Amino acid sequence: MIISLLATTLAMTEPSNLLLEKQVNNLWNSLSNDPQSKPNIDSLNQLFKENAIVVGITYKNGEASFNLMQASKFIASQNRIKPNGFYECEISRELRVSGDFATVLSVVESRRNLEQKKADFTGLNSMQWVNVGNDWKLISLYYYLPYDEKGDLLLSGTPGKCLNQQTR
Repeated sequence: MIISLLATTLAMTEPSNLLLEKQVNNLWNSLSNDPQSKPNIDSLNQLFKENAIVVGITYKNGEASFNLMQASKFIASQNRIKPNGFYECEISRELRVSGDFATVLSVVESRRNLEQKKADFTGLNSMQWVNVGNDWKLISLYYYLPYDEKGDLLLSGTPGKCLNQQTR
């Protein structure tokens, strides 16, 4: 009986983790866009839970700037044709799941050209997800775009090697 219950629990967890991994990949791919196009807004709307938040720390002229907004406003800000390409390449991911809650820590390189070797910038992201009826929804996304690259942001990744398998 206990072995059967354990096997059932593991069988349920594995597909759930795989679905979460797929959702994380979808996030980075949905934020990416080719030149003269826009990100995948429909996909972004499906990934974020209602009332989700996006929080960020960026640097401008050496000064930290803290930004907080509803995910719906963040998505609306992305809903425009962009003259340049923008490609998110997740190079490292740490996933922790506890029941219907998950946290994902990832390092993402951003490029304006899919073929360029060096990233334009690298960010550290912390995401919190909740499982709602067999579907993982993003409830918060925290991003940190470092002013300098002296910190150990890579965790265990390789620059330029994307976990989210970008194809265009």
